[in-house]
Amino acid sequence: MVVTCRIVNSNFCGKVTGVQHHLENIKGGTLYSWRPRMVLVRYKSSTILIFSSGKFRIMGSPTHHREALRQFLSRNNTLKLVSPVRIQSHTVYFKLGRDVNFTNYANNPHFAREPEIFTPSLQFINNIGAEHVNIFAKGKVIITGAKSIQRSIDIIRELLKQL
Repeated sequence: MVVTCRIVNSNFCGKVTGVQHHLENIKGGTLYSWRPRMVLVRYKSSTILIFSSGKFRIMGSPTHHREALRQFLSRNNTLKLVSPVRIQSHTVYFKLGRDVNFTNYANNPHFAREPEIFTPSLQFINNIGAEHVNIFAKGKVIITGAKSIQRSIDIIRELLKQL
């Protein structure tokens, strides 16, 4: 079976200097004062969260994160990047090509359904990592929290074996 996957979202993280406890000086963002204190900066296809420790997280398009970071650092020229930007996680989407009848998997230990929490999906129980897999009745599958593309592929293979 051939499955075509699409990375719909990626999270990147890193650290900058010049922020420590001076979040109100960051330009172009909205300051949130609840714990943890942070500034949220929105761009066309990415969002950057900057925390008072200097750590930041870029969420959004996997292809535009560098542009968003470049714009952010050029607007806030007192900040300096002190750690390489690394991938924190991916969100992967693919279609099974068929509908899924949830009742067929009611007694299968690899699947769980909690309609009180999230009605329209069946969850694939992955005992290896912290990834979360939702399977929808129309055959769409969303994997969140995958640390690498290879890890996503491994999860897809395991899921297809169980289905």
